[in-house]
Amino acid sequence: MNATDTTIEPWSPYREDVWPRSGGRVLLGEALTTYTVLMRGLPADEIAAAFDDDGDARTRAYVLSSIRLLGKLLVEDRLKAWARPIGGGQAVEMPADLWELDDFTHRFATCALDMRRPFDASSPPTHRIFIGDEDHKAIFDGCCEGVPRPIMKKERATSTEMEPGPDLAVPPPVPVGIIDRHIRMPEIERLTGMAKQTIYKRIAEGRFPQQINPGSRPASWYESEVAAWLANPR
Repeated sequence: MNATDTTIEPWSPYREDVWPRSGGRVLLGEALTTYTVLMRGLPADEIAAAFDDDGDARTRAYVLSSIRLLGKLLVEDRLKAWARPIGGGQAVEMPADLWELDDFTHRFATCALDMRRPFDASSPPTHRIFIGDEDHKAIFDGCCEGVPRPIMKKERATSTEMEPGPDLAVPPPVPVGIIDRHIRMPEIERLTGMAKQTIYKRIAEGRFPQQINPGSRPASWYESEVAAWLANPR
């Protein structure tokens, strides 16, 4: 992609060998990759591959869950985003109301937007989106607190001494500042591909996370616990 080309295919930034940089900032996709690597061991190329036509549905669910969590922080102005003209120029802070979106996916997929029409996903982008280094570091520190460094897949292929990664059967810690979202049965069914009756049967067998406050209605679950189960279903 040349410096003046504003055509950015969804998920193409994740296939680049070198991330675009801005002084003291990282591309939005690098922040998402940091989160998914630390929490799930999913690097950038696997994020991109998950959204191919034959991509892995479970990986795609992990990534979408991460996007929702990070998008929530941007809406609530707890993470700062910056917009820098494609090709170079002065970066400007993106106000939180530019993240008032029904679906964050396309913006995370392209790491870009049209600042003249920020809510039109079909409009050719004019700016790349960056996250400040301090906020990027906060994501890293929050994910890593008390968690052993996971072995990446490429390392597993060559490592002779297996360093233990986090036990994914145990819900991973929610990073500092991120609220563990409550999700309800329709989303549980969509994420797992299981019917409601099967889910409750597995709960009774101890093979699926227990709902929050069992017996309360509507039933809900902690997103982190469901994500951990998806990583290691039983």
